Amino acid sequence: MQELNELKNTQMQEHQLISNWFSIQSTQRVYKTFLALDEDMNGLLSRIEFTAISNGTMSPLFISRIFEEHVMRMRVVQGRTVHRDEMDLLAFTDFVLAWDHRSHPAAIKYFFDIFDLKKQASFCKHAK
Repeated sequence: MQELNELKNTQMQEHQLISNWFSIQSTQRVYKTFLALDEDMNGLLSRIEFTAISNGTMSPLFISRIFEEHVMRMRVVQGRTVHRDEMDLLAFTDFVLAWDHRSHPAAIKYFFDIFDLKKQASFCKHAK
């Protein structure tokens, strides 16, 4: 709510607006980044296209885990169940939000799921 209320301040500078998740500047930053990565302009990011976001600093294994946990979901299209192996804007926005706010509990959960290969995090649900 704090970030949303900050937008009432008409004296905010450009760098403050870009870092405010609810501002039009932040939304444009995420969308422009998505479009720049989408080389084939199909509205989806392949793993190879997504790799460019890190300038090669994210390992292929880490990127694969991002896709396994947060992109590859089954969905029904025209009555058929299909697997999605390309990142849409919504999944990309989830990633950027988690990446930009890595210390937030929701972001920690986002990344913990990537590292929890054996799905043994059930004990964390009880920890507060």
